[in-house]
Amino acid sequence: MSLKYLFELIKVCNLQLKNRIVMPTLTTAFPMGETLTNYFVERAKGGAGWIFVGICGIEKGLNYTIDVSSDTTIPSLRNLARAIKAKGAKAAIQVWHPVGD
Repeated sequence: MSLKYLFELIKVCNLQLKNRIVMPTLTTAFPMGETLTNYFVERAKGGAGWIFVGICGIEKGLNYTIDVSSDTTIPSLRNLARAIKAKGAKAAIQVWHPVGD
């Protein structure tokens, strides 16, 4: 198996990534803050080009998700994205809306 292109730049639409290593969505159950940020910064330092920072719940009170249910979470998400970007990776989220009964 050839890894010829793994560490080369790639462009996905208008998004340029430093390589083709993608960290898929992972739910850590860490609350928004320093622990969560440090966790994903370490992955960025490890070389991932694109990091999906977990399932992000659009409703309040969803356990084990990053809360994106209101604009009050924007500053924390901005800090997380900036910390990841500072290590050379791009950040993304997976929005999650669970289906009720």
